[in-house]
Amino acid sequence: MTTAVPPTAAPAAQATTALLGVYARVGPTFVAGEGCELIAADGARYLDFVAGIAVNALGYDHPVIRDAVTRALETGLIHVSNLYRTEPGERLAAELVARSFADRVFFCNSGAEANEAAFKFARKWSGKPGIVAFTGSFHGRLFASLAATDRPDYRAPFEPLVPGVQVLPLGDRGTAQRMMTETPIGAVIVEPVQGEGGVRLVPADWLAFLRQLCDAHGAALIFDEVQCGLGRTGTLFAYEQSGVSPDMLTLAKPLAGGLPMGAVLLTDRIGSALKPGDHATTFGGGPLVATVALAVLQTLAARAFLAAV
Repeated sequence: MTTAVPPTAAPAAQATTALLGVYARVGPTFVAGEGCELIAADGARYLDFVAGIAVNALGYDHPVIRDAVTRALETGLIHVSNLYRTEPGERLAAELVARSFADRVFFCNSGAEANEAAFKFARKWSGKPGIVAFTGSFHGRLFASLAATDRPDYRAPFEPLVPGVQVLPLGDRGTAQRMMTETPIGAVIVEPVQGEGGVRLVPADWLAFLRQLCDAHGAALIFDEVQCGLGRTGTLFAYEQSGVSPDMLTLAKPLAGGLPMGAVLLTDRIGSALKPGDHATTFGGGPLVATVALAVLQTLAARAFLAAV
């Protein structure tokens, strides 16, 4: 589908001081997108190799996304409180469960939120406060997820962060074993493919070791697939490449094709510890975003699509 671009280029947006200066924005002002290209205010086209930082898995103006947004808007339901049931969220959750190890799904709005929720779920289930992460990791910029992120420059201005979070050397079995033996650890979180850590593939035998370690010490194993999940490894989920299943898996970025959505996939073993009121979100899994996410998921999960990755 072709995106209409005005024949006379629109003037570039004026610099503004209204936006908080936490982004070092550079380059042109973009006004449209088509396929793998971003279109600037002056009409110039740029190949987008960033994809919104691993978000736009189907590119720009994809007909599947356009159709899903249109269908969702036609219902008039953009938002409904999570105190009530809506079909799109339930259908999306069922699809994620059918395609994964999980029994339950919790929806939120971002990867950091998903990881924060997973940490809470692990603490509630295990009764133990400790969380283990690893060098090279990036799990978000909220307080617990930032504490689990191996970027001292990100963490330092905001310390002290959430207590009980330990960042251990990736691949060091002895250190991990000692930590699990000597400290009440309720969760271990790892990216099957590290993103900000350098697109670093974590070996399958290390994931298997963590699975055994968590089983032995009553901790929840969390796979952060916010950046590496949903088709980027040639299977729908990165954990399928290793044959190691987690207790929880976090998703976001491409899940809704550019709309804000995160998710925690979890087993009934973990989910059975949670009751109404233990966690909540206002917007997670709303009808519009869930309708789009279901369409995106079905597109990404198609065998022909994955075969071309």
